[in-house]
Amino acid sequence: MLEVVCALFVLLLSVRTIAWEVDLFQRFQQKTAAQETANWEVAVLQLDEWLETENVRFKEIKANDHDQSVVSFLVPVKDKKGKVQQATYRLEPYEDLLRLTSHQGGHMPLLDSVSSFKATYQEPWLDLKIRSSHHQTYHEVWYVETK
Repeated sequence: MLEVVCALFVLLLSVRTIAWEVDLFQRFQQKTAAQETANWEVAVLQLDEWLETENVRFKEIKANDHDQSVVSFLVPVKDKKGKVQQATYRLEPYEDLLRLTSHQGGHMPLLDSVSSFKATYQEPWLDLKIRSSHHQTYHEVWYVETK
């Protein structure tokens, strides 16, 4: 009889431990999803601010070696002599980042944990779709004029 009680006690502890671990895993997933959503919203705000303040014009969308989109923009910049030139900036995936690169080689990381990036343009709307490494899908549309 004592053996049965001990076995039931061990079984009860095992079930409680498994339930606790499942609950902990679900909480972790919820926090990860919430953090990813917050990161996406920050990236949208950063890109939105850049598009509005730099007088950006849409140039083209090409596919990279991994069949993901690379969006090119034209931005007026002054050269050393003060003459306005059209510089090309790119919005592109790099490893697991979505980044904005400049014509001078610098870059601004916008979002991490990106597994796929697709962009389409139907004048004047730029449509971005991003899938995270944690299988969250994000979508945003911007008004961007052409060349």
